[in-house]
Amino acid sequence: MWLHRGVLTCGERVTLHSVRAMYSKGMPFPCSLVANSGALITIGDESILAGCSIHAEKRIDIGKRVLIGAGTRIMDNNGHNVDHIPHFGGRPHREAPEPIEIEDDVWLSTNVVVLKGVHIGRGSVIGANSVVTSDVPPMVVAAGAPAKVIRSLRINPKKPQ
Repeated sequence: MWLHRGVLTCGERVTLHSVRAMYSKGMPFPCSLVANSGALITIGDESILAGCSIHAEKRIDIGKRVLIGAGTRIMDNNGHNVDHIPHFGGRPHREAPEPIEIEDDVWLSTNVVVLKGVHIGRGSVIGANSVVTSDVPPMVVAAGAPAKVIRSLRINPKKPQ
């Protein structure tokens, strides 16, 4: 975990899985949380992160009971600017980061990429190997590259006994 003068705030009972032997689906790397100077990462109560990478230059908010699968990457910035290619004489500049919000009860499956400025609504599920480039409404399944809504979730409330 690298905080580079940023801030990490975790709720109660947050789990970070970084041991490959403890994760049956394969874990390409341990959890990596990077908050650069002035950035904030918040993780809500009872969230579970397995072998994922989170890189904030501004703000990334992860809600309560969020499940994040191995290999998932969440970044509120572009990292490197594609216009700065030294052999083409590009000038270095970086586009501004945009905050990410992942609401409560979201499941990000394995190898998901969440890009800057995205808001994922409460209860949604993002399929494996998806690239989330735009907002996802609550209570849906979204998948693909770029991720698109596939269907609404069909939640059957328990009947009283």
